[in-house]
Amino acid sequence: MTKFFKDEKKRPIIIGFWSSQSSQQFFLQIKVAKDFLSNSFYWKLSTNTPDVSDCLLTVINCRKTSSYLIYTLACNGKKILHSTNWYIVLEYNNIHSDRPLKIEVEDTSLLMKAKLFPDGYSRRLNLSHKKVIYPSLNTSMKFGIIQRQITKFEEKNFLTKAKLMYLTVLPFLPFINQINIWLFFEKNAVSAHENAFIVYKQMRKKFPRRKVFYVITDGAKEKVDLNDDHILILGTKKYYCILFLSRVLLSSDTRYHVLGDSQFHRSLLVQKTSKKVHIFLQHGMNGIKKVPMFHNGHGQIDYLVAASEWESELFQNQWHYSKKKIIVSGLPRWDMLENNVPKLLSQKTVKILIMPTWRDQFVNMSNNDFLQTDFVLSYQDMFSNSEFIDMLHKFKAEVIFVLHPKMKQFEQILEKLFSVQVRDIDQVNEFLSDSAILITDYSSIAWDMAYINKPVIYFQYDQENFKRKYGSYLTINELPGYVSTDIDDVVSLIYTVLSSNRRLESQDSEKFFTWHDKNNTSRLITKLVTMDKKFNVHRRSYLTRKLMMQLKQRFIRHF
Repeated sequence: MTKFFKDEKKRPIIIGFWSSQSSQQFFLQIKVAKDFLSNSFYWKLSTNTPDVSDCLLTVINCRKTSSYLIYTLACNGKKILHSTNWYIVLEYNNIHSDRPLKIEVEDTSLLMKAKLFPDGYSRRLNLSHKKVIYPSLNTSMKFGIIQRQITKFEEKNFLTKAKLMYLTVLPFLPFINQINIWLFFEKNAVSAHENAFIVYKQMRKKFPRRKVFYVITDGAKEKVDLNDDHILILGTKKYYCILFLSRVLLSSDTRYHVLGDSQFHRSLLVQKTSKKVHIFLQHGMNGIKKVPMFHNGHGQIDYLVAASEWESELFQNQWHYSKKKIIVSGLPRWDMLENNVPKLLSQKTVKILIMPTWRDQFVNMSNNDFLQTDFVLSYQDMFSNSEFIDMLHKFKAEVIFVLHPKMKQFEQILEKLFSVQVRDIDQVNEFLSDSAILITDYSSIAWDMAYINKPVIYFQYDQENFKRKYGSYLTINELPGYVSTDIDDVVSLIYTVLSSNRRLESQDSEKFFTWHDKNNTSRLITKLVTMDKKFNVHRRSYLTRKLMMQLKQRFIRHF
């Protein structure tokens, strides 16, 4: 995006946003210097979502003052339903080029900042099918427009219940550190098979008098023992009371998954949740894919668990966390895994686990577009490969195909296309123990198999694109397994493992792991209990902390 306005005073400034429910339109008001452009130009909304076109904004008024032009722009909300995040673009003709230039308009007036900083969601435009459009400021104070579906727990009855429970527990909030409630949860609070649930169960056994609770949605409650009165059903009065009074959040995902199908606006719940101490128990070991959103400085993670001394070094050198914020223990779910490859290969049916990772370009993608992706075409080549089919018959091999939870919408399409049953990720620990080999691309599940010395093959059909977009903390040669971009090579490698019962040459992974035992959970619990007194809630919300950090950095750079 072109940076054009070197003179700060001449940059377009967003000074207003409002909407009309009757016309289903939203309006923007932008102030620009009179002499900012001399040729023709257009106001548009743009998005980074692939294959989604810009949306032209309609100029309905232009008012002149002594120094400025104030444009009033309009857009029908139904025109931006194909992407979640939009930003304003000024597009103008360039006399030195045939291609128009684009400038992102992201600055707002101080008055607009004051209005949007608490919660831009209050200025939302409600559309049909529970969709909303509203203005937002990100943590860099840049303006954007968000379009999304209202989530279940954002509906009025839940928010009203939350406010009532907040008022109920208000007198006890100054004593959060003394009450000392710990909440465990997993992705969107719908599962109970990850590190969070494993640690919760062990803590309940070892420390039954401690105030530890597990959060799960009503639709997933069959996954837990409801006779345990420390199970919290999300959305209930008990849940809201204990959430507001909690001190520590322990999860295998970000802190806001304790709210269920995450709330993205700055509601009371979000602001109070952002003040809790968050201990990141990890979804899986890191290294294969860069994840800058977890790096220190984003303010979302207070303490994090490392699977090994090698990963602790990565957190210090790449994620920039201090050593005192890292708890090195091993991953609790590794205690559930078994290395029994010889036994598995001697059975009548051999299981091959295939677990590809998710790509963010699949968000809001239609079924027809999904069928044309490299992901589908590459795995279609695998399942239709004659040598792969012959090998499955020869070794009586069964394919266990597991999709990332964010790809669940494509489950039936892939089952029909590949003639394979897509399995539930909640059983992943069982699949890892029961499978003789893993085929993945960039998923952290590879570390689980490497931990129990099972063969891992990385089928990286989009290797160059993935490296360019996401990057990795490791080179290809460092990965614990064998990497290939060619389907024939992958099939040959699978055949080698199944026929000779041996590990692949590049499988060596010992340097990545500190322990190979069943004590990861107990090690972690011991360290958590020892560190208990260090866990103090934040006085300010996440966004305030982030802004203060940025102001401090700017002050340091200035002087």
